[in-house]
Amino acid sequence: MNNFNIQLEKALKIANYNQKELAKKAGITESSISHYLKGDRMPRAVVVQKIAEVLGCTVEFLIGPNKIEENGSCTYDKLYRMMARGLSQLTEEEKMKLAKLLMKG
Repeated sequence: MNNFNIQLEKALKIANYNQKELAKKAGITESSISHYLKGDRMPRAVVVQKIAEVLGCTVEFLIGPNKIEENGSCTYDKLYRMMARGLSQLTEEEKMKLAKLLMKG
């Protein structure tokens, strides 16, 4: 089971943002935020990074602890796959920011 939606909801409350504010500041649609909160979709790594920056939390907080899930997958494995898909779209500066965010945990 994916923890991202639960962690995103917590981060929204802590930052005192609503979905509309997050969507605007992160440059993504309100519909996407709604899907993430419902657990219907998991964002790409670049989107997770943007959300973390806007909400002032770490990527690790959003994706949850490094634990083995019921289906045998690991949350860090999921992050790695998301990064592999979206890494080519990041600038060198964005890659460095992502690396720093990942190392905070």
